[in-house]
Amino acid sequence: MSYDSMGAHHVLSLSDKSLLNINGIKEVIGFDEHMITVVTPFGQLVIEGESLHIDKLNLESGDLIVMGEIQTLSYEEPQVPKKNFLQRLLG
Repeated sequence: MSYDSMGAHHVLSLSDKSLLNINGIKEVIGFDEHMITVVTPFGQLVIEGESLHIDKLNLESGDLIVMGEIQTLSYEEPQVPKKNFLQRLLG
């Protein structure tokens, strides 16, 4: 999966390490009380913490509000599956 940030709108606001407001969300990949993973125009955003919960989600507008004890925010590129020997040999 590749990400195109051309013309993309993405804003992230963290208040008191407990209220995270994000705009520009394309998809929620997974969530539990310790980690939430979402897709943004700039890659996957991983939110880690304690007692995390999604307070508001609107994929049409791309808005997400997360509440809880937010400890880490990191952008990651998704892992590209490795080709096996035959796939590498044949291109």
